[in-house]
Amino acid sequence: MKQNIVAEAYDQISGQYDRWYDTEDCQRENGMLARLLEGLEPPVLDLGCGTGLLLDLGVIGSRQYIGVDVSSGMLAQAAVKHPAARWILGDIEAIPLPDRSVRSVVSLFGAMSYSQDPARALSEIMRVIQRSGMVFLMFRRPAHRQKASYIFHGSAMPMRYYELSDLFTLMEGHPTWEVTPFEDGDWIITGRSE
Repeated sequence: MKQNIVAEAYDQISGQYDRWYDTEDCQRENGMLARLLEGLEPPVLDLGCGTGLLLDLGVIGSRQYIGVDVSSGMLAQAAVKHPAARWILGDIEAIPLPDRSVRSVVSLFGAMSYSQDPARALSEIMRVIQRSGMVFLMFRRPAHRQKASYIFHGSAMPMRYYELSDLFTLMEGHPTWEVTPFEDGDWIITGRSE
């Protein structure tokens, strides 16, 4: 049910989504993010890919990329911009890919925060990623509620905001992973799969 709410909300705004985030602040954040994502190892799985920001950043080529999202509208916009990429309608808690099929997994700007069961989503990531694969996951911090660029302010959008202790609990079993704050509204988890 929750994923239907998220999918419908993003379907409704998919045609305007990129324009809303075409601001000076967002471009600055995207530049910082691009530098952090340098060195991704293909093939790359982008969970909650939206309209294909990871490809827009130019850190990976379309033919080395798989984007998964719950919103068919967002995927349609992404496919127009990047027709050579592989786009899949799917859920981060049941990733529609074979075991050990990708080398890097990325989830940008809080898609993980829509997960009803983040432990299950993380388990799915570990299933599809190859051993020693790269992980780069962003989660929303409570400070994100006040972030001016968030397009669903005041809506009933079901999003979880993570305290640092929540992420440490989620990361149990992954002792080499690191958590760092990003700008004024997100956490970034980075590491390698076991």
